[in-house]
Amino acid sequence: MENKIWTRDFVLNSLICFIANLSYYMTMVIITDYMVEKIGVSLSEAGFACGVFILGALFARLFIGQSIEVVGMKKALYLGMILFISTALNFVTYSLWSISFVRFVQGIGFGIALTLTGAIMAQIVPSSRRGEGTSYYAMFVTTATAIGPFAGIYFYQAGDLTINLII
Repeated sequence: MENKIWTRDFVLNSLICFIANLSYYMTMVIITDYMVEKIGVSLSEAGFACGVFILGALFARLFIGQSIEVVGMKKALYLGMILFISTALNFVTYSLWSISFVRFVQGIGFGIALTLTGAIMAQIVPSSRRGEGTSYYAMFVTTATAIGPFAGIYFYQAGDLTINLII
């Protein structure tokens, strides 16, 4: 029986998790400033648009568990990533409600994607090395948490939200 952790599937799954978390943290730290400065909304309205992302992620996590068995992990992960990539819609959103809607959809995608990458990781890591594999997987999350806010602020100061969305 194979006892490897660092398989192609593990690395790909961990990278998907890393990129999703990096993208989340890059935009979360600057979206309120962008909305106040560029869209002209109040700080509380910007906070709402920021927080609605988390509500979308929570909403997705409440229902994805039931759907995984029906849809399948791979298809559900694709769905989550497609919804999360709706970040591109931020290029054409210029009001509180349109940005809030897009952020909610992104939150749903994020919730699905992160729930699935964790479940996939638990399936592909050999049970005899599950603790070690989980730690490596968590390292990708932690690294994105460390790099994301810094990168988000850095690129936002170097231009505008566009650079963050492209990255």
